[in-house]
Amino acid sequence: MKSSISQIVRLFSQLVRDLRVAEEAKETECLPDTAAPSSLESLDCEVEYLVQARDLAVEALKQTEERLAELRQRKNQHLPVYRLPHDVYFHLFKHLHDTAYPPGGVRWTLSHVSRTWREIALSTPQLWSMIDKINPEFVEVCLARSGNASLDITLDEPPRRPRLSALVVCARMRKAMVCVDSLLPHAHRFRSLSPIQVHDMIFTPLLSAQAPRLEKVCIEEFTPTRLPRNKRAFLENSPRLRSIRLASTTFAPLAYADYTGLKELELHSISPWMGGTRFFDLLRGSPLLEVLGLSEVQIHTSLPTTLAPICFPHLRQITMLDMRADTMQTIFSLIRAPPTLTISGRQRFSGDAGLGSLFPPHGGLEERLLSLLRIQKLVFELEEYEEPLLRGHAGSVTLLSLVCEVRGMDELISRIFCSLGRALPLPSLEELELDGFSTRSLDENEFISGLGGLPSIRHLTFKYCDEEYLSALVVSSSHRPCPNLESLTIENAPFYEETLISLAESRAAWDGHALKKLVLPLYPPVGRITALKLKSLVDHVTLREEVV
Repeated sequence: MKSSISQIVRLFSQLVRDLRVAEEAKETECLPDTAAPSSLESLDCEVEYLVQARDLAVEALKQTEERLAELRQRKNQHLPVYRLPHDVYFHLFKHLHDTAYPPGGVRWTLSHVSRTWREIALSTPQLWSMIDKINPEFVEVCLARSGNASLDITLDEPPRRPRLSALVVCARMRKAMVCVDSLLPHAHRFRSLSPIQVHDMIFTPLLSAQAPRLEKVCIEEFTPTRLPRNKRAFLENSPRLRSIRLASTTFAPLAYADYTGLKELELHSISPWMGGTRFFDLLRGSPLLEVLGLSEVQIHTSLPTTLAPICFPHLRQITMLDMRADTMQTIFSLIRAPPTLTISGRQRFSGDAGLGSLFPPHGGLEERLLSLLRIQKLVFELEEYEEPLLRGHAGSVTLLSLVCEVRGMDELISRIFCSLGRALPLPSLEELELDGFSTRSLDENEFISGLGGLPSIRHLTFKYCDEEYLSALVVSSSHRPCPNLESLTIENAPFYEETLISLAESRAAWDGHALKKLVLPLYPPVGRITALKLKSLVDHVTLREEVV
């Protein structure tokens, strides 16, 4: 490569010399001076030749680049993708715009790919409707190019480092103030607004603007201390508001209006304590609510003795994380939800509390939480080093997913299991699956007591459970658990063949209550005599998927 470059330099130099000699020959008709030039003159000539060669090479490269650009453009014009209609490009760009991308978005990259792409990007206001950087120039460009499109604004300041100089902090604040000043005249275009970890004194004016198009508000780690005291805050003048999320902030932004069109409400780490009446007034003013999420929310539950129920005909999901059980019980006691409601989360129990401290008193589910009465399959999981997990299903839909957290784990497990069918009525329950149970956390007597509240069980599954639970299912004249049991499945759990035979025989001797299906693990293997005996007592006996 180096030899080729040296050869090119020599060729350019010789070309310049030849051109120079030809020009001098035309300018002077006299014979050239035959005197030998001095070494200094020779060096000057050589330098001049190289300078001219360089300029010639630069001009040649420029023309070559222009020619290459022209050829590339002509090549692109023959590609199918280049001839796509602009509408197709718009949908492609819109899809890229909606996907996760660093602040600033993909629009800047698209507008620098080609002249055609730039024209399409600049003529697509939706691509510039997301403002997610606190940068005055960026904000101005997006506002100008977005036309009259609705704006999605996410303002997230970088982490505040204690060692930053006062000059840097002041410069950031000035930039933020300029951004706010630019955004305020366009408040009528706000579709979503998310001030996150921003300075309340600077960004609070955004909460005072008129935003008739506003649909979504997300406020995180933001404590607005200077909200307007009158009732002219934008939340009151946003008839299209559909979603509110508050995290690590105060309850102040919700003090101004009834959110009659609200569909999603999420509150996380709200402080200080909220008055219960104030919170329930908010719920009562949101009749179209579909999703309610509560996490570490402190609510005063000192309420009047009589409160009118809160009807949510469209409520489909309640999520709770680390909430007080009595708080959630109050909420569950007041709401009236459809039978399709799903409940999930992590619940913290204290003392000797159980499911009875979480759900409404016995008999209250019929008119409050109808979905829990639809549970057909209940799974109770005890993973090692994990909190107990309770899942309730109706067909393929999970209606209940509850992680139970408490210090006295073993005591909690027995309390929860014994409250099934009692504190939590399960009239539609047909299938019960126990995973990871041992007699240390639930002894045989507690197991039998718990089954007494679940008489409708038809299918019972043990996974990684102690063998003693099988012995507890053996029927006697004074002991008849699970009268409707038809199917028994054992997975990855030890068992004694004698126990299985006793269980099957006792069920067969109980008129009309014989087992119809028995599923056993492949290991440990069942003896041939035992297998034949079980087959004579049970209609279908399988080892995993293999019929004995």
